[in-house]
Amino acid sequence: MDQTTIRYVVIEEVKKVLKEEVNLDSNMENTPVWDSLKKIDVIFAIEDKFGVKFNKEVLEKLNSTLAISDEVIKILK
Repeated sequence: MDQTTIRYVVIEEVKKVLKEEVNLDSNMENTPVWDSLKKIDVIFAIEDKFGVKFNKEVLEKLNSTLAISDEVIKILK
């Protein structure tokens, strides 16, 4: 899966969880429905979708679609 596809899939998964339009610039600060509880749901959805497991060290940084997609790309390489 290439980077563009990964970014697209991450955005689509975040949309499903938040039930809100999002894009690559969406994050917890500019998306009001994306609170700490939804963050957990987003992380689980992404892990399930890609068959990955995020390290505890990076979980704190995964507050945007860009950060999440970058981490998925890194894991899948």
